[in-house]
Amino acid sequence: MSHTQLIVFVERIKSLYVAHEGVQNLWRRFSQMREDRSGKTREEEQRNIFITGPSGIGKSQIGLRYCRQYPAYDKVLEDGTRQKITPVVYCKLPYPFTALEFYQKLTKALGGRIFKPKEYVHVAKSRVLDLLVLQEVELLILDEMDFIQKSNMSDERGMEHFKDLANSGTCLACVGTQNIRHFRTLDEQYQGRFEPYEIPPFSLEEFYGLLGQIEKQLDPPNPVDLGNPEVPYGELLHHWTKGTLRPLYKILVESYRILGVFDDVDVIDMSSLKLDTSILEEAAGKILGE
Repeated sequence: MSHTQLIVFVERIKSLYVAHEGVQNLWRRFSQMREDRSGKTREEEQRNIFITGPSGIGKSQIGLRYCRQYPAYDKVLEDGTRQKITPVVYCKLPYPFTALEFYQKLTKALGGRIFKPKEYVHVAKSRVLDLLVLQEVELLILDEMDFIQKSNMSDERGMEHFKDLANSGTCLACVGTQNIRHFRTLDEQYQGRFEPYEIPPFSLEEFYGLLGQIEKQLDPPNPVDLGNPEVPYGELLHHWTKGTLRPLYKILVESYRILGVFDDVDVIDMSSLKLDTSILEEAAGKILGE
């Protein structure tokens, strides 16, 4: 591996992300929701989705990376003026959650301006609803729904804000852990309007397949065979991460850090850049604190 190839390898480690089958399935679901909505007026009911799964499974990255695929653009109107169009918007709920900060955060996500930080809630809400229509937003991804439970607002009151957004004609994707599953059952109307979508942890068999994809994407100078059930790496990593992605990525990146990949590339011993059980254990200890 040449000096340039090693630099590229380091960049692959830093940007490690695999759009596995579960990611692709949810992206397709998002696109189908937008497509179904395209033939309806703003007054007609559109599809919404409630996405839940354990912390670290990759929910936020799925939403954020989908949003990046559909950036805002300018549309030229009949009178020659330009109007910003934002097909997909990703917004993380404020912590602690308050109605005012929620609508103001949405305003910023839509590129709007806030003139009075201490404005009335109904003013901030009205501005968001206007922007959703004006910018023809097709899908609004709302992440960290759990923050509602860590506020002084009741779950019922919190859900009312999302119902109002859904009434604007924009499809909603509400994202959180399993702790928010009951939000859908607070009202019969929510159950009919929000489809449930659960992202479970990876089974060991699925995990081996994921590790194989990761190694293919990393293309390390010395093959590790991470996805081979005959070697111990997959089972150990699955045990440490409980089948979730965030700690897995962190452990792999830290493992290569221990090997010195992020040091001066001019003095790296290429033959030493190979993961083994001891390196993975050391990295897991640093990341997980065990």
